[in-house]
Amino acid sequence: MTEDSEMKKVFIVIMALCFALSGLSGVANAREIWFEAEWPATMAGPMEVRSTNPAGATGTPSNGEYILRNDGSGDSNGNPAGGGDNVWTYYFFAPAGGPYKIVWRTFVGSNSFWIKVHDVDTAQDNRGDGWIRNNDIPGGGWDWHDVFNDNMSGDPRYEFTLRHSGLQTVQISHREDGTLLDGFVITDDLSLDPATLPDVIPAVPNLLWKAQNPSPANGAMGVELTGTTLTWEAPTSPPEAITRYDVYFGDIWMVGDPNEGNTYLVASVAGDGTLELDLDAAVGSLTNDLTYFWRVDAVIVAEPNSGVATGNLWSFDSVKYKPIITAQPANARVWAGETAVFAVEAISGEFDDRDALSYRWHNSGGEIAGETSSELVIANAQDANADDYYCVVSNGDGDRVSAAVKLIIKHLLGHWPFDDDPNDVSGNGWLLTASGNPQFVGTGVINGAASLDGSGDFFSSAAFANSLNGNDALSVSMWIKSNVIGTDRGFLAFADPSGNDQRGIRYDNAGASSGGDDVIKYGVAGSNGEQQELETPSNMQVTEWQHIVLTWVGTGEDIKFYINARVIPPQSSDGQATGGLDGYTNMHIGRGGKDEDVATTGWDGLIDDVRIYDFPLDTLEIAVLYTDVMTDDSICLGGDPLDLDGDCRIGVSDLALFVAEYLDCNIVPDCKP
Repeated sequence: MTEDSEMKKVFIVIMALCFALSGLSGVANAREIWFEAEWPATMAGPMEVRSTNPAGATGTPSNGEYILRNDGSGDSNGNPAGGGDNVWTYYFFAPAGGPYKIVWRTFVGSNSFWIKVHDVDTAQDNRGDGWIRNNDIPGGGWDWHDVFNDNMSGDPRYEFTLRHSGLQTVQISHREDGTLLDGFVITDDLSLDPATLPDVIPAVPNLLWKAQNPSPANGAMGVELTGTTLTWEAPTSPPEAITRYDVYFGDIWMVGDPNEGNTYLVASVAGDGTLELDLDAAVGSLTNDLTYFWRVDAVIVAEPNSGVATGNLWSFDSVKYKPIITAQPANARVWAGETAVFAVEAISGEFDDRDALSYRWHNSGGEIAGETSSELVIANAQDANADDYYCVVSNGDGDRVSAAVKLIIKHLLGHWPFDDDPNDVSGNGWLLTASGNPQFVGTGVINGAASLDGSGDFFSSAAFANSLNGNDALSVSMWIKSNVIGTDRGFLAFADPSGNDQRGIRYDNAGASSGGDDVIKYGVAGSNGEQQELETPSNMQVTEWQHIVLTWVGTGEDIKFYINARVIPPQSSDGQATGGLDGYTNMHIGRGGKDEDVATTGWDGLIDDVRIYDFPLDTLEIAVLYTDVMTDDSICLGGDPLDLDGDCRIGVSDLALFVAEYLDCNIVPDCKP
């Protein structure tokens, strides 16, 4: 990770460490790595630092502060890997591999955290992906507790074995609101009694005493390798004299043991000497067209602050003679018969006098004969063309391979107009089975519609539902009109109703997740074992026609939900369903997840023009489906920053607004009192 990398969903705090603090361990030479959770105090992103002690708490937080998630929403049903905007990542330097445990100081309003340690031999995880759910933490006060594998009331304490010494990572996240973290200690004293630990976490040395100001500069490009010297500056105000600097260098960075792989300790430089390293002498011949990584660790051996200030990871790019790809090709998703185009942009190295470029396109069958331009055009694309594609760009110095991209053919899997029968007009022949006594009426939004009485009328197809399993994308488009509101009745399910909403869409009288009234609930289940169930805002149930669209892709995005071509933000959060669709066993049109009693439940109203696709409809496609029917309405796709007046057109009124504010000054105190 570079110093200037943008922190988006994970705010990373690199913590200082203290080793073998006297009087805190019953094991001779035990290693203890201490963390004050809120250090440094200038916290941002998903963390919030608080200093107000929770009402009724016994004890106080160490050093007067603690952290919590700042948006007030836990993630109790899905582990943080599914939506990790509340994950806190800490780096630390382990002096040795071997068995360790974690003891943390918490205040628990609700009762659980997530925690994950990387680089372990045995994960002991209870979620299948390295995350540990530590449940049933006693509440009421600021107390030290061992981390347990799941429930403290009956499961084993969490102990793990680090495979290596060196740079390590631990991640922590709230599982439920009201869980507050003061700090924690990682120790190899497995018998350490949490009751013996102090209420004040030991002082953490100033971690700002890192090696700094590298040359070549971090992220530098086009570095000549002949006669290259690495230089850096000493840390600012280290707590003790730096005795040496350990320099790690290589073309692959292995988090864990710096000596593993192709990144290794190349030299140690005296702390009181010239802070530089001749790469030719230390490493030997290097190679152009590579990114090199390096790190300088400042080492103190004087007691009591023995340890290592792990440096930032720096990098530079050596001179590139091979082609440089400046724009990668992108995935193409087209209907059968349309034209798909892949394009790559490149330059011939970093010098103007390099050789001309050549291009060779490939798919899974190998090189495609005759395709030697920067664009690959596939006319009249068909299912047989669906494949992975990439381009090899060459000059006289070598090859550069582009990213691999996919050609995906879009399919309408099923289409049931319900004009006067349950037939599928997509050409795929999915005939529905009618149950109860559904009727076909001429008052549909598009010609006819199916009329269901809410007492056992519905249509089903187990074969169609099973055909969806494994698909990595889905869209549902349908028109509904309800006779009632304030109900739990559903209109689409992809499994026999069993009281959950993992695979369907229904009206929900009282939202269980968001607390809303008259919401719509919808869900998708993926092959990763996770399901996402979301809810709309209140008052979405009406007795007028509604165009309902659900879209999903299995790459880790939230389900998108539209009513009348307007996207409806979810009011609840849940772990994302990824991979392919899973557990789709029987499609019910006219029932939802809560319609378990066939005789007395189900949709009470009309359903028209149900369409199901194997790709995510985009906003334009959704708007066209809607406005082709509701011709007196219009949809603004929006998003243009020049549309200052919000009328979905760029015109004279926008220019007038811009000119009116062009010379406005908002500087205080120059222009504003």
